[in-house]
Amino acid sequence: MAQDTPVSRSTPNAAMPGSSAALSIVLAYACFASLWILLSDKAVSLLFNDPEKITLVSTLKGWLFVAITSLLLYLLIRRLLKSAGAQFTPVGGLRSLLIPGMFIGMVIAALTAGTVYHVSLHQLAKEEARLQTIADLKTAQIENWLQERLGDARFVQNSIFFSDAYVRWRSAGDAAAFKEFQNRIASFGREKDFELLLLLDDQGFPILHTAGSHGDADPLLKAAARRVAELDSVSHFGPYRDQAGRLHLDFLAPLPAVGGKPGPVVILHTDPSGYLFRTLQTWPVPSASGEVLLIRRDGDRIVFLNNLRHVSDAATTLHRPLSQTDLLAAKVLRGEAVSGQPLQGVDYRGVPVLGVAQAVKGTDWFLVAKMDRDEVFAESNRDAVWIALAGILSLFMVAAGGVLIRQRQHLLSSLKEREAQAERLRDLQLLDAIANSSTDAIFAKDLAGRYILFNQAAVAMTGRSADTVIGHDDTMLFPPEQAALIMGNDREVIESGRTDTFHEKADTPGGLITFLSTKGPLRNEEGAVIGMFGISRDITDRENAAWEREITVEFLRLVNQGVSEHGVIHSAAAFFQKHSGCEAVGIRLKEGDDYPYFEFRGFPPDFVQAENSLCSRDLSGQLIRDEIGNPVLDCMCGNVIAGRFDPAKPFFTSKGSFWTNSTSELLATTSEQDRLARTRNRCNGEGYESVALIALTVGENHLGLLQMNDRRTGMFRPDMIALWERLAGYLAVALAKCRAEAALRESESRLHLALRSAKMGVWEWNLVTNTVIWSPECYELFGQTRFGGTELDFMRMLHPDDAEQVRTAAQRAIQERSTLTTEFRVVLPDGTDLWVANVGRADYDQTGKAQRMVGIVQDISARKRAEEERNLLQEQIIQAQKMESVGRLAGGVAHDFNNMLAVIFISLELIKMKLSPEDPLHEQLGEILQAATRARDITRQLLAFSRKQVIAPQVVDLNALVANAEKTLARLIGEDISLRFVPGPSLGRIKIDPSQIDQILMNLAVNARDAMPDGGKLTIETANVEFDDAYCRLHAEFQPGKYVQLSVSDDGVGISAENIEHIFEPFFTTKEVGRGTGLGLAMIYGIVRQNQGFITVYSEVGIGTIFKLYFPRVDGDATAVEPVQETAIAGNGSILLVEDDEILCRVTKATLEKLGYSVTAVVSPEEALRIAGDGNARFDLLLTDVIMPGMNGMQMRDRISALRPDIKVLFMSGYTSDAVIKRGVLDEGMHFIQKPFTVNALAAKLNTIFTA
Repeated sequence: MAQDTPVSRSTPNAAMPGSSAALSIVLAYACFASLWILLSDKAVSLLFNDPEKITLVSTLKGWLFVAITSLLLYLLIRRLLKSAGAQFTPVGGLRSLLIPGMFIGMVIAALTAGTVYHVSLHQLAKEEARLQTIADLKTAQIENWLQERLGDARFVQNSIFFSDAYVRWRSAGDAAAFKEFQNRIASFGREKDFELLLLLDDQGFPILHTAGSHGDADPLLKAAARRVAELDSVSHFGPYRDQAGRLHLDFLAPLPAVGGKPGPVVILHTDPSGYLFRTLQTWPVPSASGEVLLIRRDGDRIVFLNNLRHVSDAATTLHRPLSQTDLLAAKVLRGEAVSGQPLQGVDYRGVPVLGVAQAVKGTDWFLVAKMDRDEVFAESNRDAVWIALAGILSLFMVAAGGVLIRQRQHLLSSLKEREAQAERLRDLQLLDAIANSSTDAIFAKDLAGRYILFNQAAVAMTGRSADTVIGHDDTMLFPPEQAALIMGNDREVIESGRTDTFHEKADTPGGLITFLSTKGPLRNEEGAVIGMFGISRDITDRENAAWEREITVEFLRLVNQGVSEHGVIHSAAAFFQKHSGCEAVGIRLKEGDDYPYFEFRGFPPDFVQAENSLCSRDLSGQLIRDEIGNPVLDCMCGNVIAGRFDPAKPFFTSKGSFWTNSTSELLATTSEQDRLARTRNRCNGEGYESVALIALTVGENHLGLLQMNDRRTGMFRPDMIALWERLAGYLAVALAKCRAEAALRESESRLHLALRSAKMGVWEWNLVTNTVIWSPECYELFGQTRFGGTELDFMRMLHPDDAEQVRTAAQRAIQERSTLTTEFRVVLPDGTDLWVANVGRADYDQTGKAQRMVGIVQDISARKRAEEERNLLQEQIIQAQKMESVGRLAGGVAHDFNNMLAVIFISLELIKMKLSPEDPLHEQLGEILQAATRARDITRQLLAFSRKQVIAPQVVDLNALVANAEKTLARLIGEDISLRFVPGPSLGRIKIDPSQIDQILMNLAVNARDAMPDGGKLTIETANVEFDDAYCRLHAEFQPGKYVQLSVSDDGVGISAENIEHIFEPFFTTKEVGRGTGLGLAMIYGIVRQNQGFITVYSEVGIGTIFKLYFPRVDGDATAVEPVQETAIAGNGSILLVEDDEILCRVTKATLEKLGYSVTAVVSPEEALRIAGDGNARFDLLLTDVIMPGMNGMQMRDRISALRPDIKVLFMSGYTSDAVIKRGVLDEGMHFIQKPFTVNALAAKLNTIFTA
């Protein structure tokens, strides 16, 4: 290691630098400084124009100048001294300043960061206070203005000045009184600055209005006027926009009743863009982003009521969804923000903002004063830059000061000046180093109890710096009670003049600490007591360790004395209740899938009953399991038991325990996502604030849970929780031991039976003699009555393909001293293969030579079969998903065609109605109609496949339906094919649309006929069947339950294996072009799935095909099926037609008018709502499409029914939607007609509705 060379003493002969050398240094420094100032200022002026940037760069430039010139002077002076022959002492000791320098740098950095943080918090608090003031001011202004306007309305209501003239006019028909009333109203409006005045009667119809008013009123305004008239109280309405788009905020004042009827209502119009919006837009202090919002809730939307800074015409036209989580206005309206408290989020622009919300009294309005976060923190960000620069300068000054101080020490040492002072300084430094290097707190106080010495250990214990503490007493460091006790001990020492030792406890940032404090009097040179000194040692860990050892020994004695599991649990619960101080202690143990309370103390019985089960259950009471089959455990107890925890969260420990000293605070500051579970919150509901949950676990075995609750807060500390975790571990081991001993006793008596039941056998292979010994189970497993006993004899029993890999695995396990694990086949005496799993391990002698290998062998044939079945099941699932995707595509195509076909059908029938029967066009129109009918059938088949066909299911007897169709099927398949129907006895009922059974039978019969061109036999059978869980696990689409089977088989040509995978796909066919569309089987598949059934097919080429269809069996009597006759029946009545397809709307309107109905047709739900709101219009029926842009038919029906409760409704669509029809099944009482429909079908449907 290199050492610093001491500075030599000066001698008379030593060469000293002359004035010329000093002058050279001065000139060099002057030249550098001049060039620096000239060139740096010029560079700054060329590179920067912003005054703030120029100021910052100039500051940095100055610091850089100081650093460079300091280095330059150091080098020049060093060179000067060397040239003079002086011995130079390098600053090698700078290394000793590294750790203190780093410490000081860390302190400066921490102070800088703390200052920046404090400035940001101060700026945030200032802006929050400003927003609070603005929100309060604006809210008060709006409320005062509203009260003033409502006062004007009350004046109109209560003033005889208006009511007298009105009564004379309405009761006597006095025209002069009417004129007088009109003049008074107009004069009052001008005086009070109301823009428009409108008078409505008790039904909301206008009686009179002032100039400029349009004389009509918004329907909602009319409804508000009727409520005001009924309640006889003033109110306000709006803001809203009238039909002309003008903005209004109206005040409603009811007048007295005349002739026993409610009186009229005076509507006082105001323009909120006047005083109200100007008040909101006026920001009391300059702000680039400050803005006040006025909002209210409209269903699931947020309506902005005023014009905004960034959206000029936003009043009542700007909306945002209430579900937007981070939107500031949504948080206010969802009740997530406390009125008057600051909150953060994004505004309508999506910009992060800070705001304060206030509810406007007497309204459903909320006022939000908000500013952009960038503006809020702009000033503090600028301050942070300067504070950071100041911190950097401080670091530089500390570093420079350290170097200068160290250099000065070397100079003083070399010149031997002031040796006595230096010696004393060294002694003081030594004493300070000793004090600061001590791990004990060393301190001294004056007679008033104020600190005059405070070492680093004391700083670390209390978290206060020495500079902060010096000059203050203990009340600055500790709570009043603790400070009084400590200061009392100090006074005792000072007054007695003796040294004494005390046990003292104090709260510090690190928690409660126990000190062993030795204190003595501090005397001056004359021996007078001038204060006291002390040394305090932290003995908290020692005392805690002693206490923990004591109760650990007590606990181990308790649990080891227990002779049974119940005795251990009983003793443990009493122990935890005593030593934790908690009022309630419970221990859960695993019982089946659940973890009920095995022992509890202090919990109310109803609490235990309600919380006894942790397993989640569905609506039917069945356990809910996760993806691997484990039961899902609720609440935080379930989290801890299942090991679901996040150690980063403060309420979880690294071992997975949960604890909190305030459940109320935890629930208020965390979400269910933070807590990793849906918590029931029953502990908090019972008033328990302190809660600790510790798992009882041995390895991977979750035995149960220890729970400690108390209604007091602050019952736990981290070190206590760690102790309870250790003791819970001992308890878990004791429980496991009890259970293991019981299990061992039971297993010894059941081992033999278990081996036989599990089809397992034990074997031993002597590696020295190469002989094999079997247990009796091995003989039974391998079907042998005797065995040769050598390894070679066993290898002859193995399947030839497996023998070599078994031999290799055994040799590898012996060489590597690992476990032998193999699966292979054994050829049984009857020639069949038996799959077995073989596990074994070798024993070795002291020399390392293998002596024997012992293991078990188990029959795994069932598992191997299950693996094959699982692979088959996976293929079935993939096929089902494929069919579902094709179905969605088919349904979408059918939907588009139906709208076009509806126009064609109706137009053709309207043309036929206009032609005479002898017209030659009749035949051509019939051909067109026939082609359109075929297209309609195709689309309906597509809808049936995609399960979008509209059906009206009913309970039916499948045997009766097949019997009714038997004659039709016989004609369809021809005389060369024999038809045989075998009805099942006592056949159950099914729920289905009878027409769907006809469709199924017709399509299967046609396919069978085409498969038997030379004749054959077609058999239809029915039967009752039932599927269990085992069967359904092997068939992906099947569900357990009772079903009715419909079987259709033929002895035709059959279906090849490559084609059978595609037969249910739309448009797939193996028939000749023109012989089929490929939709028949696709339609059957859709019908079966729509009715929650299943379908299977089995076929062999040249043998035949059998289709089996399964429908759920239901209870109830069969409904008689009656044929439906479609007849064009004329009718009368008023119909409101809503259809967004303009062409279809026109032809449907013409058809209805042809049938004798009065029709009002519109192409949008909004227009229909407007017409329905007209009180003068009369409608008997609403005929509407289901799927329309903006609003579906069900939503429109609900709103129109609210206006017209007696109106009848008929839905029409070419595609079913869950908006109206769930899974294609009509709800009872709902009327629906499928597109495309004929005129006759539409007329019959309307006649049914009107005559019902």
